[in-house]
Amino acid sequence: MAELGQFKGWETNDQILEKFFYWIRFESKKPSLTLDIDNKLDLLAEEIMPKIPVSMVHRDYDGNGWRAVTLHGYSSIMTDDNSYYTELGFNLPEQMHWTSISNFFPKTKEWIIKNIPFSKFGRIRIMILEPGGYVLPHIDYPKGNCLAGVNIAISHPNDVSYQVNGREIYWKNGDSKLIDIGTTHEIRNNSDKPRVHIIVHSNPIELWSKEMMAVVCRSYIKECYEQNN
Repeated sequence: MAELGQFKGWETNDQILEKFFYWIRFESKKPSLTLDIDNKLDLLAEEIMPKIPVSMVHRDYDGNGWRAVTLHGYSSIMTDDNSYYTELGFNLPEQMHWTSISNFFPKTKEWIIKNIPFSKFGRIRIMILEPGGYVLPHIDYPKGNCLAGVNIAISHPNDVSYQVNGREIYWKNGDSKLIDIGTTHEIRNNSDKPRVHIIVHSNPIELWSKEMMAVVCRSYIKECYEQNN
């Protein structure tokens, strides 16, 4: 509990809050952190699950059976990162936006805006891993440890393995977690049902609102200390 001593007063001091937040994200070396936000997502599941057939193949070079729909970005069918599209010759606009397909997910959009108060949204995608599918080991953030991308489990079957640096991350439907995307991570769906998550990124990845920083700090204390006492 020594680290909490140096961040005493984070609830009322913005500078300490920011230091605590960045320590959690970049220095704590946690493979994941469960966020202390709304986890009753039945209405979202009812809205999303029937519509997953509209998803697009995503990064087939990084796995198999991986599909996605972009709710916030440049287009509902542009599911990869910016560098992929600029290398193909796309001149991307400066600002991302809610895509046209997000209109068909109003409850999901409303929940995201209410519960994930980023300063500015980056890509927001519904990510599907089909039965028997897998995502190969990869690193998304090459600068090192980084808890990023709010990863929300809409449907996470029991027989799905999600590993970060060889450590199994356990999920329940409704969990929202930050994952260390600067460390090698991989997913295998060994079930007969699709795994469906939402991933919400900030833009840029390092810049989060003070409200969201407070969510992370509160969640860290709850997961690491309150639940163990």
